[in-house]
Amino acid sequence: MKTCPLLDLCSLKQADRSGFTLVELLVVVFILSTLALTGLALTETADSQLRFEDTQARLRALKRAVIGDTEPVFDGRRLLSGFVVDNGLLPDSLQTLSTPVILFAEDAVFGNKLPVFDPRPDADGLNDGNVSGPPGEDEVVLGNPGEILFKGFRGPYINTRAGTDSYRDGWGNVHAADADDDSQNYGWRLEHFTVPPLGDGLRITSFGSDGFDDALVAPIDEVYGHDLEIQIARQDWQVDLGTLTATVLNETDQDVPSPGDGDLRICVLVYFYDTSDPGAPVVRWKRINGTPSSTPIPSGSEATFTFSPDRFVPIGRHLALLISDPDGVENSGDEEPFESPGSEERVSAQASFYPRTYPQNLTLSIR
Repeated sequence: MKTCPLLDLCSLKQADRSGFTLVELLVVVFILSTLALTGLALTETADSQLRFEDTQARLRALKRAVIGDTEPVFDGRRLLSGFVVDNGLLPDSLQTLSTPVILFAEDAVFGNKLPVFDPRPDADGLNDGNVSGPPGEDEVVLGNPGEILFKGFRGPYINTRAGTDSYRDGWGNVHAADADDDSQNYGWRLEHFTVPPLGDGLRITSFGSDGFDDALVAPIDEVYGHDLEIQIARQDWQVDLGTLTATVLNETDQDVPSPGDGDLRICVLVYFYDTSDPGAPVVRWKRINGTPSSTPIPSGSEATFTFSPDRFVPIGRHLALLISDPDGVENSGDEEPFESPGSEERVSAQASFYPRTYPQNLTLSIR
């Protein structure tokens, strides 16, 4: 039976006007919403992970800024770098690490530094500037080519974000409760600590995604809310001279010291940028004394000198100096650099000290 062409055309038009039902539309909306929320959650997680990794990278960079790179860099050799190596102490703030060198006093800027020997230093072994003191107690400036050290501030030690001098963590945390501390440490917590027998160290902490100290507020985000920190312990930035052995060779034609001249001992002179008075920081030299020896060194022979345990020096390059000590009492005012009887030259040697390693043995020659 034939159908009417007109009816077929009407049916086609009705089919063209048909669409999605309300249920189908709701299903589509639900699927799209689920995809959007999933994508948003993934984006937030990825952003949090990036901030977390950025914070970890910045903590590692801060540690390198303080004590340098502790890994071998070429042929098993390590480089001495960082704030401690240049200045002889730990930084008092992160702002110190980000400060341009032009803001430091000229005498504290990196360059040639002449070590200073003080016969009677203060209780901490630091020279006190008494260049015109009582006879026999004048400071001695050591300026021979082999005595000069390259020391001083050469910051900034950390690279700040473009257009700012701050160095915040990946979360951009701000210490709103203490504006002064925030300006000094950029939202991080910097604290010096003493943990016997490890001694003085430094801890730098980020308060994580929530910006709160874990000890005060339990983290809301169990993944990214926890504090992140790095610690610089004493063995990271100081070396115990108790394991150092110094050999002194007598290449002259006579025994030294001469009878009645007293003891000999080795001391190490360390560059130290003293910031104990923030208003008047000053460059000073710290003397760490070894154990005295009263036994003469025969011509053509050698003698070994040591240090007592727990005599610490910061990592870096320092000057070892042979001194005479008539009364055998350290820092009593009668000590002076020993001079070779033949050339009247002082006897010294530079030595490098690396973190978490025993110091290299030294050899000094009396010529």
